[in-house]
Amino acid sequence: MGTYNRLGRDFNGRAAYKREGQDPLFIYFFTSQRDNLSLWVIGPQLGQFIAGIRNSREGTCVHSLGNDWKYASRAGVWEDNDPSLTVECSSTQASRQEEIRDVIDEVFDEKTTAKSTIRRNL
Repeated sequence: MGTYNRLGRDFNGRAAYKREGQDPLFIYFFTSQRDNLSLWVIGPQLGQFIAGIRNSREGTCVHSLGNDWKYASRAGVWEDNDPSLTVECSSTQASRQEEIRDVIDEVFDEKTTAKSTIRRNL
């Protein structure tokens, strides 16, 4: 179903993710005190309980939930008979985060160097 990247902010005290490239889909921890409901969902809007896939475990990390994912069937019930519904960490994601950190460090270094040069010229 795609590759999801962690968002820069948490949602309901847990990491949230957005699908890369295609129509947006989000993985996030949904909670509703009114409905006494807390679960991980995959859906088109962050924060809305409009989900086609869900996991009722309340783990702190989406990667540790195991194979307890359910999907909304055409019959209108939650099915759990698809063992391919899993969430796995990817080392590619870690590499991308490192690349981003490298770029941020490079920009910071360039600004620091520029400020130093300006000070010397004044």
